[in-house]
Amino acid sequence: MITAPSGVVCALDPVSGSRGYREFDEAAVSRMRFIKRAQSVGFTLAEVETLLHLSAGQQTDCHGARELASEKITELDQRIRDLRSLRRLLDRFVEQCDEAAEPGHCPMLAELSEGRLV
Repeated sequence: MITAPSGVVCALDPVSGSRGYREFDEAAVSRMRFIKRAQSVGFTLAEVETLLHLSAGQQTDCHGARELASEKITELDQRIRDLRSLRRLLDRFVEQCDEAAEPGHCPMLAELSEGRLV
């Protein structure tokens, strides 16, 4: 059994192979691949656990998976807005440094020192 830091438990009971390597059955390998794919598109381990539960039944819960994906899109949109805002701030810093006429004074370093980021 493998437990991920978030508590995602994978009942993967490996078998010791002939060369000392752990060997997993096809279901365990499939589950590990599912976890890695879900992480690769941005889902956290807690969200992966939810997705695993949604996929475990006789009929998969597409509505629940869709809701989780929609929430992830909302989070990504906010992160994109935050990154664009940060980009504008850094562009302004570069421009201020390019225009700084006073030797020995850097507007960017002054703003960072004074804590008045706008």
